Amino acid sequence: MTQAYALEHALAYARRGWPVFPIKENKAPATLRGFKDASTDPETIRRWYEAMPDAGVGIFPGPARLLALDVDTKHGAQGPVSLEQLEAANGRLPRTLRQVTPSGAYHLFYSVPDGFSAGNATLAPGIDVRCSAGYVGAEPSRIRLDDGSYGTYLFDDWDVTSGEEPEIAMAPSWLLLRLATPSTEGRAVKTAGMRPREQASALQVAELRSALNMLDASDYSAWVVTGNRLKGLGQVGRELWLTWSAQSDKFDPAQAAAKWETFNPLHTGYAAVFSAAQAVGWVNPASKVAQPVQAAQEPPIDVAEPSIRFSEVDVSGLEHSEPIPQAWWWDGYIPAGHVTLWGGHGGVGKSLLALMLAVSVAMGTKFLGKQTTPGSVLYFSAEDPGSLVRSRLARICRAWQIDATALSERLRIIDATDIDAALYSERRVAGVRAGATTPTYEALREYVNANAIDVLILDNASDVFDGDEIVRSLVRGFIRSLASLVRSNGGGVVLLSHVDKITSRAGKVAGSEGYSGSTAWNNSVRSRLLQLEVAIGMLELQHQKCNLGPKQKPVQLAWPEGQALPAMVEADVTAQPQRSEPDEVRALVSLVRDYYRRGEWVSPSMQGSTSAARLFANEAAYPRYLRASEVAQRLRTAERLGYLRRENYKGADRHVRERWAVLERGASLVDGAGVFADSEDSLP
Repeated sequence: MTQAYALEHALAYARRGWPVFPIKENKAPATLRGFKDASTDPETIRRWYEAMPDAGVGIFPGPARLLALDVDTKHGAQGPVSLEQLEAANGRLPRTLRQVTPSGAYHLFYSVPDGFSAGNATLAPGIDVRCSAGYVGAEPSRIRLDDGSYGTYLFDDWDVTSGEEPEIAMAPSWLLLRLATPSTEGRAVKTAGMRPREQASALQVAELRSALNMLDASDYSAWVVTGNRLKGLGQVGRELWLTWSAQSDKFDPAQAAAKWETFNPLHTGYAAVFSAAQAVGWVNPASKVAQPVQAAQEPPIDVAEPSIRFSEVDVSGLEHSEPIPQAWWWDGYIPAGHVTLWGGHGGVGKSLLALMLAVSVAMGTKFLGKQTTPGSVLYFSAEDPGSLVRSRLARICRAWQIDATALSERLRIIDATDIDAALYSERRVAGVRAGATTPTYEALREYVNANAIDVLILDNASDVFDGDEIVRSLVRGFIRSLASLVRSNGGGVVLLSHVDKITSRAGKVAGSEGYSGSTAWNNSVRSRLLQLEVAIGMLELQHQKCNLGPKQKPVQLAWPEGQALPAMVEADVTAQPQRSEPDEVRALVSLVRDYYRRGEWVSPSMQGSTSAARLFANEAAYPRYLRASEVAQRLRTAERLGYLRRENYKGADRHVRERWAVLERGASLVDGAGVFADSEDSLP
């Protein structure tokens, strides 16, 4: 990390009104007063990074009306598990801006109302809160870890310096209520004569939550009485009461938090809540009657007859049976009877390629060099409107000279952009998270059966899955529900999905996983594809998983300008002979010099339009078989050997940026002086 890079990010945060300050490589503040020195003043920030060019960036969330949850995993912390438990008890957190930390944990950023204040706190084991009295490290800070290695902060799906707006959700009421710092100035808090703390089981807490939903939180008298009844439960009672209070239009988080401190349950308890709810018709969802909870003993448990019958697999006579070969709708890629996940970052052309696949299956033609099995196809478009899908389809028919009338007999398209396209939704039953299919799913099942659909293509997972992508049980249930749509007739399902920025970058490294969220996305499907943009105008389709056959080799695609379709790049056209690493370094240094002489600057960054991988993509001398990460590694090698150096310059927008410059030693290398052979630092 360089001064220019850190400064550019720090100024970008400041333009958003986020106070920043420099931090050291151990994440400690680099200023005397730490986060209390945080500023949005550009000149102050520039002075800091001129004086401390190696400093990272810290953000002070509170003044920016932000709250950060630090979900930790280092030293055995179980932050994600605690977060799942919190959501199960209180409600799912909305999807929001996420930053992966150097240790592999993550921060969740939420907006908070004006005047909200929360000190440093531990929300649950492994989850810390930073708002009005603390700070978080931020991209692109490089932090030294306990084992001596280094890691970098990185935001998902947000390019900090691009000027684009990050998607930051408002913190839910239950989280605000739990963290609000009440003011006790000018009043006394009652403590004398306090009733001993009551205990409630998880079942009783769920019943209380159900009972409270029957009571009117807008009635001030009922509001106060209910608070007194729940006070004996301590923190559990506080959360129940504040969450219920939030149902009222009169609700004020700070006022409610302060009011809770005045309650004294001397002559009452939480069992009275059940009586009040019963009086207005509440029926206990667990026992089917409204009754107070017995304090002395647990109610008897009714053992119901099992509702599930296991299906045994007959293993007799195996020596006489022939294995059934796996059928494929697209040979080697899309297995019959199963779900295939097709992921990729937004904007890499998944929808167009999937529509090309749909046409190929409908017409029984090859797709990307592999045979398809003819079948009836349904393309369920929940992301793009029908007009755009129709335009793409016309483009395909013109390029491939397809008879649209013949195609219409085998390909159907549903525009689901104007309906609730969710096929599977998260529900809460007595406070427990569960998933269930939706009316749209049932309608789709009927459509698939009525029209004898063989291959169902769903675009996109973010539209048809209405649940938390990191909850394994929900993801498994969703994938199984999709498979059941076509399994009876041996059909196949292709589910398109977006992956975040980090996943997309990682996918460019061999062996990296190309999916976002829970591992259940990978475990529940039998075949998985990842589509990447490896250079400008160049795509790669990787086959990252296949349980039913060998994984196929990556497919290279050229994305032409105009209305032409992406096409395979034939090996005899693109294949370049593998060069030695010294020759690759020489070629890259030569290109950097050529561009520099023309006044075109090559950025040391792996990302962006001025990175070497993007600028050089169409150059004949560029080793196109290298991945972007390998190109960056070759350039760092050139820097280490004294061929290149980084230098700062001011762009047209007056922002300080970095570019590669060729040193005299690099010029000698390019001009054929044989520097590698004579160098003590020569490459192996």
